[in-house]
Amino acid sequence: FATALLLRVLWVVMVPTLPGFGVHDTSVYDSVARHLAAGEGFRYEVLNADGSTSSGVTLLKAPGYETFLGGVYWLFGSSLDNARFANAVMSALTVFPTYWAARRLVSGRASVIAAGLVAINPSMVIWTSSLYAEGLFLPIFTATIGAVLWSRRRTGEIDMRMLALAAVL
Repeated sequence: FATALLLRVLWVVMVPTLPGFGVHDTSVYDSVARHLAAGEGFRYEVLNADGSTSSGVTLLKAPGYETFLGGVYWLFGSSLDNARFANAVMSALTVFPTYWAARRLVSGRASVIAAGLVAINPSMVIWTSSLYAEGLFLPIFTATIGAVLWSRRRTGEIDMRMLALAAVL
C-alpha cells in the first residue's frame, strides 16, 4: 500500500491535472461535487467548448463519485488538488482487495505479486490526476469480486455474510 500511495501522490504533486478536465464528465463531476459540498444538491455549471455555459440539475449519472467528491470538498475544501489526492488514496487502496481476492485463487506469494502489480500499474498511477470515477470504482469492484470468491467455503458451503457484503458493495 505504501508504495502504491507514494507513486500516486508523487504523480499528483509532479503532474498537473491531465487533459480531460474541461471534458464534460470531469467538469460535471467537479461542479456537482462543489454544489453538494455547499449544500445545493445535484446542480452543475460547466463551460462548454464554444465558451458558453450550461447549468441545471442533474440525475443523469449515478451519484457515487460526485457524492464522494462532495464529501472530500466538504471536509478539505473545494480544490482539484484535494480531489486528486483523494483519487490517489482510493486508487492505492485497491491493492488490499486485490491481495484478498487473489489469495482465494492462488498462493500467498502470487497474491503479493498481484497486489504489487496493482501498486505499480502505470495506468492506475496516471489516472489519479484526472477526475474520473474509476479511482473510486476499482477498489469497490475488486472488493466485490473478493467477497464473491470468498463466499464459497472450501467445504462447498456458501457464506451468506460474504454474499451480503458483495451485494452491499
